[in-house]
Amino acid sequence: MSFQIDLDQIEVEDRPIGPLPKGTYNCIVEECSLVETKNGGQRVKVTYQVVEGDNKNSKIWDSLMVVHGNPKVVKIGLEGIKRLANAVGIQGKIADPSELAGTNSIVAVTVDIRKDSEYGDSNTVKRITGGAVDASTPVQPHPAVSSDEAPF
Repeated sequence: MSFQIDLDQIEVEDRPIGPLPKGTYNCIVEECSLVETKNGGQRVKVTYQVVEGDNKNSKIWDSLMVVHGNPKVVKIGLEGIKRLANAVGIQGKIADPSELAGTNSIVAVTVDIRKDSEYGDSNTVKRITGGAVDASTPVQPHPAVSSDEAPF
């Protein structure tokens, strides 16, 4: 087998590295799968791909816990899965999280930036809704949650 590439014919796009700016992005659900956690739990790993704008083809990742020792964490994860299912037009029962991906339905994903000195800044998904939004739509503020209310 031969391998030859003419590197002079390849243009490299200068893309910023790091989290996307806070905002709402029109995306498709590229992948959705059930994975085991290090602690014996399970989470649904979701990969979104931005389909338009300056950040087209960028990825947004989300993690929705479905098996965890804290019932509040599971409740939040299951609510996230239901919101995602509603956004892609699926109702009723699903047998596998992969059913939520590949529908080519456009979903609006609102992200914020999570500051983390240990692992670096990253995006956190705040909201999923069905249908495309105007990219100029401002992000709606969310009510603050005190650390006493947070389930983790």
